[in-house]
Amino acid sequence: MKSLLLNLPVRAKLIAIALLSCSIALLLAAAVRGGFQYYSLRETFSHDLAALSKVIASNTTAAVTFQDAKSASEVLQALEAKASVLSASLWLPDGTVLSRFGADDDLGGIKPATDRPATHFPGLAFRHLQPVILDGEQIATLYVRADFGPTLQQASKVESATFGIAFVASLLLAFLVSSHLQSTISGPVLKLAETAATIAKDKDYSLRAQKFGCDEVGALTDAFNRMLAEIQGHDAALRREIAERARVEQEVDKLHKQVLQATRQAGMAEVATGVLHNVGNVLNSVNISTALLNEQLEKSRASNVSRIAQLLHSRAGDLGEFLTTDPKGRALPDYLAELGQRLEADRLKMHAELRSLAANIEHIKEIVAMQQNYAKVSGETESLPVTDLVEDSLRMNAAAFVRHGVTLRRDFAPVPFVSVDKHKVLQILTNLLRNAKYAVDEITQAKKLITVRTRVESGGFVAIIVADNGVGIPAENLTRIFAYGFTTRKEGHGFGLHSGALAAKEMGGALTVTSEGPGRGATFTLTVPIAYDLRVSPATSVCPPKSHPLTAAS
Repeated sequence: MKSLLLNLPVRAKLIAIALLSCSIALLLAAAVRGGFQYYSLRETFSHDLAALSKVIASNTTAAVTFQDAKSASEVLQALEAKASVLSASLWLPDGTVLSRFGADDDLGGIKPATDRPATHFPGLAFRHLQPVILDGEQIATLYVRADFGPTLQQASKVESATFGIAFVASLLLAFLVSSHLQSTISGPVLKLAETAATIAKDKDYSLRAQKFGCDEVGALTDAFNRMLAEIQGHDAALRREIAERARVEQEVDKLHKQVLQATRQAGMAEVATGVLHNVGNVLNSVNISTALLNEQLEKSRASNVSRIAQLLHSRAGDLGEFLTTDPKGRALPDYLAELGQRLEADRLKMHAELRSLAANIEHIKEIVAMQQNYAKVSGETESLPVTDLVEDSLRMNAAAFVRHGVTLRRDFAPVPFVSVDKHKVLQILTNLLRNAKYAVDEITQAKKLITVRTRVESGGFVAIIVADNGVGIPAENLTRIFAYGFTTRKEGHGFGLHSGALAAKEMGGALTVTSEGPGRGATFTLTVPIAYDLRVSPATSVCPPKSHPLTAAS
């Protein structure tokens, strides 16, 4: 029943409850009245038949005394006027029947010999024994059998009709009264619901519900209005906070763009710094080669050829005698042979220096061209071979490795092409290699080793690993090393690893670090997404890059 009422409107619920309560009350009253009526009717029926039986029994004394069956039958037939009487019989003390009417003589196990009235009323069957007394002596017994059913049925029809009329009239009256009075309860509730629906639709928390009384609904209305006031205050505060957050987000977005620009500029500066270092190292070699060529030219004996030519020209008239008799002339062939050997040796030395000079100038051109190439493609994602990117970063740092006595080891596994911004990758790798160089510079070991590896990682990534045997990283710094401004070097600015981590994240990868502690070296791992174009970068460790005077040993 409760489940049927749950989804009804409040007005319908109140009317239904009123009608249901009225119906239950009427049915209960009808049940009580019906029980009482049944009991009263039964008692009246029993009392009336017992009284009638007593009268009939008194009227049969003469017939019984004279054994006049005909007179007795005439007296018994007076019971036929009672429609409920089924049969009657007059029993003598010896057990014989003097007179009867009706076909049923069965006493139902009742003994007719009784000296006082006896009534048996099982269910609807009425049986009564009335002794016939004359001068204080029982001379016969009157047995009367009746059916209570017709009497009960007739009374029930009247009672049912009366109850039906009263029930319908009561329900109609209850419906009219409840329909009129339910608005005192449903009205405030419906108004409260309408106000709540309007607020939910329009988000206008300045509205207030109307209060109709001081009952529980009125208390609910007061609580609802107080809640609205609190929500209105919170909503205003939230709107201010949202506006402030929007302003802050705009500022953050602006700062983020500035950081990205600064990161790009810092990365370009990092790469440019590496380029300048390498170009500077190559220029040192160029200066050395130039100085050696200048020294060779200053020490050259090519001027002696001119003097010999002048001497021979001055002795042109007696050249044969001069070469055979004059001591200077006889020594001249040997001197020319020695001079030729000296000049050839000088030519070979200068030629070697010129080749070295040309190679260094070509190296400078390669470094500058590489830097210009990366500067042009900044911000563009490409599908590239990993080993080419790694080799470019190694070439930019090769001279520094040689100058600082660093041994470089390549361990390149075949890996797929990657989808990256190669300027950002070059920026990250350049920073990692320079940091590794600084880390191994601070150790006292004889061998300074940096190992560069490439591997395929699970989840669709390629890992570029830069490991060194340098000073290592304390455990407490592992969680701080990528924070902006954190550095352990006096000349460091704490921006390189931070910007590298951001750049790796923007490309869909990550930059991580592990270290077993101080003096145990460090390993930085750059993971970048695979391009999925079915191409594979070769393991180039079996084919060293093009050599030049400043390339570190593999």
